[in-house]
Amino acid sequence: MSDNNIFTGGVPTGPQVRKLEAAFPDVESIRGDIIDHDVIEEIIGEKRGTSRYRTITAAWRRKVEIATGIVIDGRGEALNIGFRVLTDGDQVGFGVDQRRYGTRRIKRGHTAIARTNVAHLTPQEKAIRTHELIWEARINYALAAASRKLGPPPFGTPPEDVK
Repeated sequence: MSDNNIFTGGVPTGPQVRKLEAAFPDVESIRGDIIDHDVIEEIIGEKRGTSRYRTITAAWRRKVEIATGIVIDGRGEALNIGFRVLTDGDQVGFGVDQRRYGTRRIKRGHTAIARTNVAHLTPQEKAIRTHELIWEARINYALAAASRKLGPPPFGTPPEDVK
């Protein structure tokens, strides 16, 4: 890459994130509410669906979550409408969904590694494969042990990955 093509980080998101913070200074008081995309577009001056809009809203949501512990989510009933400031109860469900998603991703990665044709790997790749298979086996053992100790959830049927 020549000096003429150095990426300097693009346009900072800070000024537009601060506009969102000023518009919604007390997210605790709007838990359960949906903030419309139209409102956000007007505040930050960017159209939804653009990379810039996604970058700014992701930075703002991450900053709010770090500062307050409150999750602002764009899925569920807020999908295609805006972002929902989750209630405490909704946040528990969000966390469960994130754990399940993470567990599925780990399993998918393990499957990809386990199904690799070892005959086509270099010695270094074989060592990495072995290491990852052992790591995955230990993670699965820990998850299974934790599930046995905890038992099913206190209400309703156990999630698919706990049965």
